[in-house]
Amino acid sequence: MNDAAPHTPQPTRSRLAWLGPALAGVVGALYLARIRGVGLVGHDSYPLVLTARIRDLGDLAGTFTESLMDGRYPGLYHRPLLNLSFALDHALWGLEPEGYQVTGALLFALTGFALFVAARRALGGALPGALAALLVFLLHESQLEVLPVPARRPELLCAACALAGLAAQLHPRRLASRWPVVPALWMLGAAASKETGYVLPAVAVLAVYLYAPDAGLAARLGRAARAALVHAVVVGALLALRLVALGGPGGPAPLPPGFEGPGPLELTATLLGRVVVTPGHEPATWPLWIAAFAALGVLKAWVLGLRPAEGSGPTPETRAARAALVLGLTWLALVAGIYGVSRSIEAWYLLLPVVGLALLVGSGVELLRLQWTRGGPLARASAVSAALLLAGFALLQVRHSPLWTPDDTWERATAASDEFFRRLSNRIERAAPGGVVNAPPLPLWVAPPERGPGVRGGAVLEAYSVQAWAELVHPERRLRVEKGPAGPPPAADEVVIRLMRPLPL
Repeated sequence: MNDAAPHTPQPTRSRLAWLGPALAGVVGALYLARIRGVGLVGHDSYPLVLTARIRDLGDLAGTFTESLMDGRYPGLYHRPLLNLSFALDHALWGLEPEGYQVTGALLFALTGFALFVAARRALGGALPGALAALLVFLLHESQLEVLPVPARRPELLCAACALAGLAAQLHPRRLASRWPVVPALWMLGAAASKETGYVLPAVAVLAVYLYAPDAGLAARLGRAARAALVHAVVVGALLALRLVALGGPGGPAPLPPGFEGPGPLELTATLLGRVVVTPGHEPATWPLWIAAFAALGVLKAWVLGLRPAEGSGPTPETRAARAALVLGLTWLALVAGIYGVSRSIEAWYLLLPVVGLALLVGSGVELLRLQWTRGGPLARASAVSAALLLAGFALLQVRHSPLWTPDDTWERATAASDEFFRRLSNRIERAAPGGVVNAPPLPLWVAPPERGPGVRGGAVLEAYSVQAWAELVHPERRLRVEKGPAGPPPAADEVVIRLMRPLPL
């Protein structure tokens, strides 16, 4: 960015601005209709419900001072806002899965709305680019990996809070504020939902530098430094609480000795590739995606030089689109880098990087519009060709959208889970204290489709899922779940549940 005063976002009034929240609400409702009947699937769902319940003041304090799932999961995490959301769900719905699905769909719609507001403000009020960004998020194939599984709510909760923080920071009043506290509080919510949220305040601080209403480089840097200090103090307080609660930084379980899996850079590159070309896309479609983004990259490099007729410098609209492009790239790089360092990539991890992709596509659409309206014949011809490729990308996105792609993964997972628990409950009721119950075959995962779109992370149950379910559904019995070699014999008032081989689905 040059030292000229950057473009301060001033969203213009538009009679079509209602389209953003309307689209987010309608698509959220469609997803809810799609996943009705899906149970509490996912390995972590029952443990989260069990450990997040608030029955007394001790439970309320534990929400902020204990590790996620009280150590039932291998790895140490601290996500108090996620716990609060599950505590509220349990208070409202008990173990009724549909209530948890309603919460997830509402959170999805709010995330889309926050993205629309943030993108529109970043683009200086441009509606087409903001709508394009919203549609990329709403229709991306990764949504069906997250929405039906309550345990994967951290992705949505973190995205919603971080986008709300970015939208708040891009408001002209907050850009002019010396100490932007409200955006920092939203970013605090993102970090309290998922560890990735700890790096996302950097996007809000960068927005201050890019959009601050100051003419000089030093003034913008000073304003960004003050914003960074506010974020450091607010999010740093949560980090201090985390260190106390976990006895250290925590994080994923240590890798086994001699582990020789892919390194952080390779995993980061893999995740970035999957954001654009997910495993569900046929290899024949890859060249189209690559060509579309390559053409879009060339177009962006060209359009960045668009200047007004008098040649005094880039137009305010161009500067806003350029800044939005930088924000999207930064978001994408930060999230992918964190996942690479964690040495773990799961199918549902795509949701947060998709936000960065959405901002990139939104800025690309705005740059196309600028090239068409301000460029000459050659520039317009280039804009048309790039728009056609971008349209191909959009059609592919729509084709693989889980809104209408047939997939019964979660229905099969729910049926297998319900049957497993029905049979296990019957055996528990007949078991005498001090006895051993052999559980039915455990439904662990649903195998993904070999080709085409579909769910790649079809988790059903694990040993600690069954233990949490047993404590929730049979609180009157003392039940202990075993997996693998037999443990100590049951106590006189205890029943041991021994899990059998996993059931192939």
